[in-house]
Amino acid sequence: MTTVIETIEIRAPREAVFAAITDPRRTMEWNSNILEVGSLSEYPPRSGTTWSQTAVMAGRRAKLTCRVSAWSPPDIGVLSISGDQTAKVTTRCTLAGNLTRVEQTIDFKPPGGLIGAVAGSLIAQQVRRELKKTLERQRDVLETESRGTSGPVTA
Repeated sequence: MTTVIETIEIRAPREAVFAAITDPRRTMEWNSNILEVGSLSEYPPRSGTTWSQTAVMAGRRAKLTCRVSAWSPPDIGVLSISGDQTAKVTTRCTLAGNLTRVEQTIDFKPPGGLIGAVAGSLIAQQVRRELKKTLERQRDVLETESRGTSGPVTA
């Protein structure tokens, strides 16, 4: 497994941050690589909630099945991903003074063998860049929402 971890601080209440960033209906708002989210089994999400996603990975469309495998709001949520890619995404929200610190960890399995080891490093760099952009989008939107100047985008 290859692991990528990124952290950001958001000036918004922890409960609101956790609820927004773990809402599958908002995934496309944060991550431009997600093309479609569908078949949400229940809302709000909790342990066992499932949905499908179509994403662009390495320039190719990937069909993914997502399942919430651990859920303890507003502290931690774990998403297990299967299908064309296998991964685990862990979201942790902690208090940092008057800010919410969000740490997201992505554990994914790169292609096998020696090529996979080299590709894993390159893919990890790309995943880190995309995760950083995603966290920055979340911060920008949620800080604006927290100030009351805009409401959330819902599907």
